[in-house]
Amino acid sequence: VLSNDGEVKNLLDNINSGKSFSVPRFDFPLKNVKKNIHVDYLFKYGKAYVAKRKVIINGAIEIKHAFSSDLTWRLLDSSVKPQALPLIQIIDDKKILQLGDSIIIKLPSEIDLVFRKEDSQNNSISVDQKRFTVLYGQDVVDELKLPPVIVGDQLSTTFSIESEIHSSYWKKGLTVVGDIKIGSPQIALGSTRSLVLFRDKNQIPSIKISDKNGFLKKGDLLFFDFFFDNGSPVNFPSRQSNLNTTVNSYNLEKDKIIPNRFVLPINKSAQFPTNLEFSGLETGVVTDKENDIVLLEVGISGFENRIYKFDSVLKIVEPKIAFRQSDVLWVANDGIIDDIIQIEYQENDSLAAFSDTVTVSISMPPNSGAEWGAMKVPSGVLTQHSNKKIVIKFSPKTVIDGNLFLGEYALIPSNTASSKFQFEYSFKNISQKKKSDEAFNFYKPVLLIEKDKAQKIRTNIFVHQNDSIKIQLPLMSYVEQSEPFLNMGDHISFEWSNSSWSWEKIGNYDSNSLKLINSEGKLNVLDFQVAKELMKGQTLDLKNFRIGYGGRSINNVDSLIVRISKTDYDYSIVSPTRIISSNHDIDVEPHELVWSRDQIRTPSFSIRGSPDPIILPERKLIIRLRSSHGASPSWKSNYNRDDLEYSARVS
Repeated sequence: VLSNDGEVKNLLDNINSGKSFSVPRFDFPLKNVKKNIHVDYLFKYGKAYVAKRKVIINGAIEIKHAFSSDLTWRLLDSSVKPQALPLIQIIDDKKILQLGDSIIIKLPSEIDLVFRKEDSQNNSISVDQKRFTVLYGQDVVDELKLPPVIVGDQLSTTFSIESEIHSSYWKKGLTVVGDIKIGSPQIALGSTRSLVLFRDKNQIPSIKISDKNGFLKKGDLLFFDFFFDNGSPVNFPSRQSNLNTTVNSYNLEKDKIIPNRFVLPINKSAQFPTNLEFSGLETGVVTDKENDIVLLEVGISGFENRIYKFDSVLKIVEPKIAFRQSDVLWVANDGIIDDIIQIEYQENDSLAAFSDTVTVSISMPPNSGAEWGAMKVPSGVLTQHSNKKIVIKFSPKTVIDGNLFLGEYALIPSNTASSKFQFEYSFKNISQKKKSDEAFNFYKPVLLIEKDKAQKIRTNIFVHQNDSIKIQLPLMSYVEQSEPFLNMGDHISFEWSNSSWSWEKIGNYDSNSLKLINSEGKLNVLDFQVAKELMKGQTLDLKNFRIGYGGRSINNVDSLIVRISKTDYDYSIVSPTRIISSNHDIDVEPHELVWSRDQIRTPSFSIRGSPDPIILPERKLIIRLRSSHGASPSWKSNYNRDDLEYSARVS
């Protein structure tokens, strides 16, 4: 074999008989050689000669990204799904690569980046998933599509891919032209805020964006997609009047097609702003209680992966009003204690439902038979009220561990009948009206006394304080203007407020419903036991009872009291009909009057009333004339007189 210096080398020294042999490998420095070269082989065997020439084509092979080398290919550092590498272009103008040559693409060993194993065919990906091998002419010619890669826990960095070409006669290492950057912008979200159903606005926490590693480029779009935890999209109003930004040249825009997406166009030509923050973004009304958590996914246009996922942007909080009643039943006109309801504000989470002043309106429904009365509220709680509604205001900062006591509120009877009811309330800016968890009863038993046909204009009974009289009561009715208050086994007693009065005669009553306990002697109290359950609206009538009055030296107002004894408590109801005992002095001047034939007139007289007068504007004062002997005189007929203080008629 002729070498470069022309000397002949004998190969027989290196050849074993019967075995093939190869020409020794030669190294050719081709760095600056621009023309093709050739190697001549001269074989001599005995007297025979064989000459061979091997042409060596000399030229450059370039492997680079198929897109512009001035651009950097980007991979997300927060990837879950595999990501694509750029398409690789192989430039071989001199056709140096031959069929079957191996091209090996190598990922940097110091970067947490591997080829996805699932994309391996014919063991083309190495065990460590760092090397990808293809055969020229069989797997690739001019362009090479690399398998997707998986980015691990990798900090932001920029790198290049290395390659090796293995031919039958040589091998060469080449750097793939083009940079690849791993990174992402930084997205931070403010503290989780409350989501309240039926509230007209639920505000999203502030969104802070930075790009300290320069990952973003002009023309990028940042996507902010909001979902409920069940996957359904969050609705946003098109008008966001409270949306603010710290950098005016960057605007968060609602996507025109996807209703739950906001888009941030990246319009930077130089450095991305260091302090870009958006606040005041608000959702629409949420009504489905299954939508209890709002999630946020952030992505970049051109990337399949999401760079961030926030699990608790909004979390449902249910503000409510709790109503507590003591063990004592509410009974109208019992005259013992006020009928009190305790009201408390509650939240079902440590997360505050409100950030501004809380305003709640609490209504008394018409069927309650009640109105709001006096109230006792703690410091910091402001109230306004009418008969049927109270408005309470307080600061959310005063809510401790999800609770705030709002005070005690009295119930007083209204003019309507009562049935089982629930308090109704609503919060400002929340369209849903709620009701108390429990239903309540405001019992309205009434004892009515009918003493004569003039009942409507003469409610009370008037007696002279010194008289000793008996009064017939045609009808006494126990009426319930509410749910039944009397239950079987209860005791109901009828008692006069003063011992001057007693029951002289026991009349008629429904013995199936009432069982008389005491009936002997002079009674100030009549005691019955309820023998059966009363139906709603049922009346207990006591007819033709008679009462006696022994007289006394002082005037007073007496009442008939109904006492109802239950297992746990006693209740008292006072009849609206009063017995008023009083004394009036009458002075006549002159005491003796001589009537002449031409002047027959009455003397002057004056009536001096007591603290509880019998003479009232709605009552008639009857003056009769009597004679000690003979026929009584009579009033002149057709006599009428109208005065500022009284009017007189002769009947």
